[in-house]
Amino acid sequence: MPAREILNRLFLAALAVVLALPLLLSPGYFGAGSETENRRLAPAPGWPAFDTVSDWPERLRDYVSDHYPLRAWMIQSAARLRFALHMEPGDRAVIGRDGWLFLSRKNALNQARGADPLSDRELASLHDYFQGEQDFWQSRGVQWLHVLAPGKGSMLRDQLPARVKIIGPARALQWQATLNASAVNSLDLLPTLQGAESLYYRSDSHWNCRAADLAFAQIMARLAEHDELVMSPRPPIKTSEQAFTGDIARSLFGLGDAMLEVGVPECPMAPAPAIAARDFDTGAVVRDYTPQHPFQQLRTVAVQNPEAPNPQRVAIVRDSFFWPLQPLFNRSFQHVLYVYHWGLAPHRELLERFAPDYIIYQYTDRAMHDWVEARRNEAQP
Repeated sequence: MPAREILNRLFLAALAVVLALPLLLSPGYFGAGSETENRRLAPAPGWPAFDTVSDWPERLRDYVSDHYPLRAWMIQSAARLRFALHMEPGDRAVIGRDGWLFLSRKNALNQARGADPLSDRELASLHDYFQGEQDFWQSRGVQWLHVLAPGKGSMLRDQLPARVKIIGPARALQWQATLNASAVNSLDLLPTLQGAESLYYRSDSHWNCRAADLAFAQIMARLAEHDELVMSPRPPIKTSEQAFTGDIARSLFGLGDAMLEVGVPECPMAPAPAIAARDFDTGAVVRDYTPQHPFQQLRTVAVQNPEAPNPQRVAIVRDSFFWPLQPLFNRSFQHVLYVYHWGLAPHRELLERFAPDYIIYQYTDRAMHDWVEARRNEAQP
């Protein structure tokens, strides 16, 4: 065989190996979800039909792009390099002291460092909104409780980047002080949280199970001021044997398992045997309901637990900070409704259908941003 033909065959064989190598190294790349990007990947487009042929090339392109072999590896490799060079993902997140990660989108840093305080008019407007909600429900015999969960940046200002200069009180503390001086039935968690340690994840935007456990005890104590309630036994907070990667590291920095936290508190998420969860709008059974899962978190879910000690009906309008509290409430109350809120929406019609005895309205300080900005825009000529 001529030497030239041998070289050609070797070249073709090497090319075939190079082309097949990503597929061989990524046998599961046809999955429906991406943990690295925290989103659903584009589905297979199927064969083009007459009414979908116009957008079929675009859907095929999205599918190939999302399912390209070694895509996750390449994304994480690039992310690790950027993180090692201390490069931050635009205006969405920042790297703080000692490797702490913080959200920076939606003016979060200025809110945390006191550079964008609420005006007297904005404080009054927020107060009137929540006072109105409280008055509306209390006139119907429903106990209404306001719970502000302070964000990570507001509580850990000494871990913010050195370039972030503290000017005044964080917006959350300013707003909570206003609530404390008002008639709004608001639970002030700040004294309890400020006196404890290790309450937030280093790589995540949320508080951890230790903080959630403290918040649950405070909420139950406040509700018990109106009725005799039984707090079901709370499982002890243990140190997890599993490493943890938070949403900021995973979704905004794209680090995946490249930034692992060890020794974090383990959330007691196992549901009680008698718990049944249903979609409140459709009545469909929600199987394997996991409140912290990003694709299930937005559902309006009614949970029933006939073995719980308290028969009162509790509606909880909440954001993602509340998910580690949900197993604790499911064990304590026979009927609980979880409603995910957007922009401090009231959800009156939905809540009236549930006919609650208590309403807990929980949100974190970053949820105030859209509400405040919308009213600032309305005030502009």
